Amino acid sequence: MAVLLVGLIFASCKSNDNVDSNLLGKWSVTSIETVEDGANIEIKMDGNNYMFFTFSSGGKYFQDVNAYEDKWDFNGTWALESNKLILDKGSMDEQVYTILELTGNKLIIETKVGSQPTKYNLTKVN
Repeated sequence: MAVLLVGLIFASCKSNDNVDSNLLGKWSVTSIETVEDGANIEIKMDGNNYMFFTFSSGGKYFQDVNAYEDKWDFNGTWALESNKLILDKGSMDEQVYTILELTGNKLIIETKVGSQPTKYNLTKVN
């Protein structure tokens, strides 16, 4: 029984490490899907409007945004808890995203903006 328990703990840690390594790197938001006035809308990012997330080991992230001629960036911390990606945990700026899909080059996360679910589709840049 003890051997089985140690094996399960090791497997769950290994699985978490795999998720961490898949998440590390620079990600480009390709589109954002939300609901506006009761209608589903998709906002596709283009050369003039962009949003990048860079996740580093050690739990640090950088976000670079250029939206409709307004440019800003953020530095902060990230953490994974099960299928939740938490940015700036415990702070006033905390954001919680549900990871819907994470592969080596594709990330889909969802959160609520106001009362509306909002999905971010990302592709790994490097």
